[in-house]
Amino acid sequence: MSSPPAQLPDTAPPVIRNDEEDGPRAHKLRQVFDAALTACLKACSYERLAQAFPRIARDNPEALRSARDQLVAFIREAIKEEFEDINADRDVIPSLNQIDRIIAAAHLKLKEDFKAGRNNGTQTKAAGTAQQECLHFRVTAEQAVTAHAVQAKRREAERLKAQLAEMQEANRVARSRIAADRAVAAEMQSEIQVLIADLLPSQTLLDSMLREATAATPLAG
Repeated sequence: MSSPPAQLPDTAPPVIRNDEEDGPRAHKLRQVFDAALTACLKACSYERLAQAFPRIARDNPEALRSARDQLVAFIREAIKEEFEDINADRDVIPSLNQIDRIIAAAHLKLKEDFKAGRNNGTQTKAAGTAQQECLHFRVTAEQAVTAHAVQAKRREAERLKAQLAEMQEANRVARSRIAADRAVAAEMQSEIQVLIADLLPSQTLLDSMLREATAATPLAG
């Protein structure tokens, strides 16, 4: 009789999960992954192992069954660990949760717009049916991304408007300062001209001095 196979570890090393809790899409991702993994592992059935190892199946079927169960458990845990590593490396869970938040915000915006009568520029019906009809809205991925982009663009536009206002105020202050400097320069120029005029003799005085000098000079004989 063949000896039983070597015992495989019961559990894989602990899986490190992202601290962020799973949202609806992350939870659905894990459900789909678990279902696909289970379907794949079903291929490793005891019947197929018995066909691959007929002697062990005949002489010690319990050992083969135990080995199969341990192998499947080990493969399952190893694949799950790899799955969690990929999620952590690529920030899958936070990204899916962000999509959940974007779509939830888009749903809320649609409901608010409908209640306020701003949905496609039409008026809402009776207030009692508005909220109920809002529940029939379905937001597509494109609409959700567009709504998120619109909000981001609005915030960017507000930031640019604030920067433009600051620049315009700075330009206004600069123009005022330049005008004040020009006024001071013009005043100083006027004062300098007055000082020069005071320092230099007048034209009348120069003409008088020239006549006196000419009269005092003897004529050549």
